[in-house]
Parts: sequence; C-alpha cells; structure tokens
Amino acid sequence: MIYFFKYLIGIFLISISNLGFALTSPQLIIKVNPQDGSYDIYNKDKSILHAQVATKIDCKWIHASDYPKHFLKKSTVKDELGLTQQTIITHTGLANQPDLTCILRALPQQNAGEVIVEVTNHLKKSVKVQAIRLLESNNFNFGNNLRVLSDTYSEDRPTLKIYDFQNAPNNMHLAVGSQLIYNLDTQQSLLFATMTSKRFLTILRLHVPNNKFQIDSTGTTEINKDYCLKNAPNNDLIELSLPVDPGTSLISERLLFNISSDYHTQLESYGKLIGSMYNARISAPTPMGWWSWTAYYKELYQDQAENDATWLAQNLKPLGYNFFHLDEGYQSARGDYTTSHPSHFPDGLHKFGNKIHDLSLTLGIWTAPFEVSNHSGLFKNHKDWLVHNASGHPIELGREDGKKSEKLFALDTTHPEVQKYLRDTYSTIAKKWGAKYFKLDFMEDSAIEGHHFEPNITALEAQRIGLNIIRQAVGDDVLLDKDGSPMLNLVGIVDTGRISVDTGHEFSKTKAAAVGIAARYYMHRNFFVSDPDAFCISRYRYGSAEPLTLDEAKTSIALAAVSGGMFEIGDNLQLLKSQPERLELLKNPELLKIVRDGRVSIPLDLMNYLAEEEQPSIFFLSQNVHQAILTVFNWTDQLRTHNIDLKTLGFSTRVKLYDILENQQISADDNNNRIWLTQAPHSVHMIKITS
Repeated sequence: MIYFFKYLIGIFLISISNLGFALTSPQLIIKVNPQDGSYDIYNKDKSILHAQVATKIDCKWIHASDYPKHFLKKSTVKDELGLTQQTIITHTGLANQPDLTCILRALPQQNAGEVIVEVTNHLKKSVKVQAIRLLESNNFNFGNNLRVLSDTYSEDRPTLKIYDFQNAPNNMHLAVGSQLIYNLDTQQSLLFATMTSKRFLTILRLHVPNNKFQIDSTGTTEINKDYCLKNAPNNDLIELSLPVDPGTSLISERLLFNISSDYHTQLESYGKLIGSMYNARISAPTPMGWWSWTAYYKELYQDQAENDATWLAQNLKPLGYNFFHLDEGYQSARGDYTTSHPSHFPDGLHKFGNKIHDLSLTLGIWTAPFEVSNHSGLFKNHKDWLVHNASGHPIELGREDGKKSEKLFALDTTHPEVQKYLRDTYSTIAKKWGAKYFKLDFMEDSAIEGHHFEPNITALEAQRIGLNIIRQAVGDDVLLDKDGSPMLNLVGIVDTGRISVDTGHEFSKTKAAAVGIAARYYMHRNFFVSDPDAFCISRYRYGSAEPLTLDEAKTSIALAAVSGGMFEIGDNLQLLKSQPERLELLKNPELLKIVRDGRVSIPLDLMNYLAEEEQPSIFFLSQNVHQAILTVFNWTDQLRTHNIDLKTLGFSTRVKLYDILENQQISADDNNNRIWLTQAPHSVHMIKITS
C-alpha cells in the first residue's frame, strides 16, 4: 500500500498528575479532568471536544456529571491487542443509581485511544439499561471545512454518502459503526469506530449546526423505525432494555478513536485490526460467475436458468466464471426455501442442482435466513417461532415489495425449533442440492429488538446465533455472503460481504453503489471478501427496452473490478450473447487479471475529491513495482478533464500507458509526468501504467 508506513510512529505517554490522566501521541492527546471525570480530545494543543459518558437507566439519562464522586485509577491490561495502559474513572455516590465506569486505554500499535463504559449495579434491586453512551460532547470543533463519511448498514440505513459538514441530512450526520471526519484545510482526519459488535449497535450522531456529538451502544430500533418498522404500531417499536441485577454489570462495545494526516492508513489500520480480532474469513478465491436477480428479478423460471447455465458453462466457465447463483424466485415463499415454486421450478431444486453439478458449475442460492412471509407454511404453522411484542403478537417487518397481502416477520433464532429448522434447511440446500454459496439477505430487516424464547437477547446477538447455526450446518467449505446487515456483526462467520446498495441496469444505480465501494475499500480481505453486487453491461434491461450505453456498461464492470471482490454478471445471458461488443468486456484479459488477483483499488480521492466530481472518482491499484492500474470515472453529466501527476503514483521514469477497456495506447504529456484525460459523461478509463 502506498500509505502504509507513513503514520505508525507515535509513542504514547500515560501519567497521573494535577491534570489527571494524559494520553499523548504526535497528534492525539487525551486528558481527563479528575474533578468530574470528563475527558478532552486534543489535536496537538487544540481541544476538539470536551466529553463525558452517560447511560440510559429505566428510561432516564444519567450523566457522569450527575455523580458527586469521581475516582481515577491507573492500571495495565493484557488482551488480544497486547499489553495496554489504561485509566479507569469511576463515577459513584449517586443515590439509588448504579456506578458508571469509563475506561480509557492507549493503543500504541494503532496510534489510537479506546473508550469502554460499564454500568455496575451495587444496589439491592435490578435496573434496566436502554443505552450506554461512550461519548457526549456539546462543543465538537475539528474545523469549519469538513467532510463526513458516516458508515451505515451494508445496503444503507441511512444512505451512505459523503457529505460536507453543513449539508447533513436533517441536520445530523447519522452513522452506524464508524464515522470519519476530514478537514479539507488541514488534511487531517478524525476517526471514531467500534471495535466490537457483541450485543449492541454502535450509533454515532454528529449534529449540525450546534456541534453536538453522541456515540451510543444501544439497540437497532432507532434505525429500523425509519425503515422496516416505519409503519409499525408503537407496541412493536421496542426499545432495547437489558436488566442489570444486583452485583452484576453491563459493558458497552469498544470504541476506537484517532487523528491522522493520512486517512487511508487510518482506515486500513482499522480494517487490519478488525480482521485480526475476529479471525476474519478472508482466504477464499474471488468468486466469479452469474446471478439471476438483475437478469430476471422474480420472474425466474427453470428453463431460462438451465439455458443460461448451459451457455455459461460452454462459453465463460473456461475464463473463471463458474458460480451460478439463483436469486429470489425459485422458492415458494420466504421461509420455505426447500420448497420450490411450483410453476417456476416444477422439477424441484434437487434435480436442478444435479444439472448445475453436471455442468461443472458451482451452485449458489439466495435466502433471507431470518425473514418469514405470511404466505409460507412456516408462518401458518409456527407463529410461536417469531420475534414478538409484549402482547405475544409477531412483529411485522413491513410488506414484501410493497404488496399489501404479503407481510414479513422475523424468526426467533433463540428458539430450539427454529434452530432445528435452520440446520435442516441449510444442510438440505448445501448437501442435497449441492449449493456451495449462500447469499444471506434482509438481515437488516430481521435484526429487530423484541421478545425472544431466550430472554434478554439483543437483535445483534440473535443474528449471530442464527448465523453460527447456519455456518455449522453448511460446513467450512461453503461460502456465506452477507447482504443487508450491520458491517461488523458478522465478521468471522461470513466469507463475503456486501459493501454497496443494489446495482442494476441504470447508471444512477452504478453511481450510487460506487460510494459504498469506495468508502468500504479497507474492509476487503480484512472484514471479508467484498461483494460489490453484480455488474450489468447488456444494452437492455429486463422488462424494458431502455438502453444502457456502452460507456455506462464499462463503468459498471470497472466498478466491480476495482472492488477487488466478487465478480458477478447481472445480465440475461440470452440477450447478452447477441451483443458482441459488450460480451467482449467479460473476456477482456487485462480486466480478468485484475479480478483474479483479488486486490482492491485504493480510492485516492475518497475524502478530498473535487466538489464538481460529486463523489470519489480516482482509484489506484499497484500490481507490482513496475505496473499499476489507474481507474478514473466521470460520474457527472458533464464533460470532465482529469490531470493526474504520475510522480504522486510512484512513477518517476518514462512509462507506457494503455487503456485496457478501449484496447489502445495513450500518451502522457510531453514531459511524461502527467496523464490528461478528457472524459465524456458517465464514462470510465482504466489505464495500465508500465515503467
């Protein structure tokens, strides 16, 4: 990586003095006030924010400043990150309230700090905790010219975009998991990111214009009430509430924070940390193949699938396209995945699986593992298997594709019979049908807070319980691909992970997906192998004759390639095979080499893209010391000119430039130190640079 060694040079100092606890690095200083236990984060000698911790107990917020006594204690702890110095701030002495403990740690190898908060109940009665606040500040000040990257669920809750600070939707930058704040003037960045996802969702709220900042360990309802629970009655909007019995405690997730002059290294170091902590499953070869969703959507039939599988095997399998992925439409209903749709797949999936095996293709199957339709036999016979409200009624997740008659519900993965159902379903599909890949969808919808068979289980805990059962049922040789879900919760269980919104046969969808692919580049082969969703290159869209231009087709396939991850064709192959110019994109040897290498291209302008570019546009992949791939997109509706300095890419000698999508040589300027690209709207150039 270009940026890797630039920033890992800090030495941390920890001391107790009249100023309290101080954690110091070249750019990050943390100080604790012993009078009230609050802490300040400094950028060198300037305070960025003054913060305290808090917790919501029995539906009332209790802040550290509410306590009359604050005790500081220095200690050393050894965990998976090695030997770590920490200071523990105990807030105590508040009548009829548990103690609140803030743990601040130095993470020298990450050049970062960490905060953990614990609620300890010394009372004679139980209390219920709805949220634990790791950071509450009323004076956030990292500068005026800022951009904010707020991570979200993988299919975006809310939509993942990079916003200028003052343009926050509804005056708040709302994030799940992590938030990167970049100062365009100083070129420094501030990262807050959760390191764990054991029980709670980490929600970050940076308010505009009053500069308030809050980071909580809490439940999923705050997010879901604007999505799958948008029309839910109040008794289905269940706020997480965990009991803390006398003599016990409840601990938050772990929050990392640091300041850097190189946001790429900052993100990549975080990604490597997560991969190490979770023993991430990142060794699978890049999956290549075809999927049915954007080719047919739910109008998928057995004869179509067999024709496409035969053509794929005969024409593209020798190039590495060996995955054949059936998306939704094969099953009778959500929840009844081992029962095929009687008119769509009349011979059943067992026979179809044999056909795929005979073609030496790898069968992939879509499921929404924890979602159940009211049309399914599972729902009709086992309503007690569903997550329910306090009255015992199943919580509705909305309607499938807006259909009034089809309601959706969430499986309770803590129920023993549900666990048996999951084992039977996934072992059948994997071992009898021969599926070696599962796409696991709509896990953002089914991760709801509610009442389970096993009490006091959070939505994220229930999700991991279910995913671990599926992993055990299918075995380690089967690939699991997480689709919609929080990003961190399934690391270590799944092999591949969606990093973008759905793509499709519209340039607008490619453009929207590009933001997530750029913003989450550091997750590739750290969290999992990235899934950028399928690319679409056919002139025609299923169900419509609306054309996709050749330039737009190239942007779609190039975007999948720069992700370094899964490479899936999203077109009707019977239509695509009659479009030779587009079909050749699938066979492009330079493009296929990038895909097979499975390495991610770095979005060079992730946080500092020009405003007129609208979003990150320039990606760079160093293949070896003498060769690299520069990919430049024009996401706008206007003609754009890009002027790129080759020296900043590590090339100081004369180079050869070859546009791999146009199959032609191009020239640098007269001094051979800059590339000038004039690009049409909705287009891309992939330039191979060789020295």
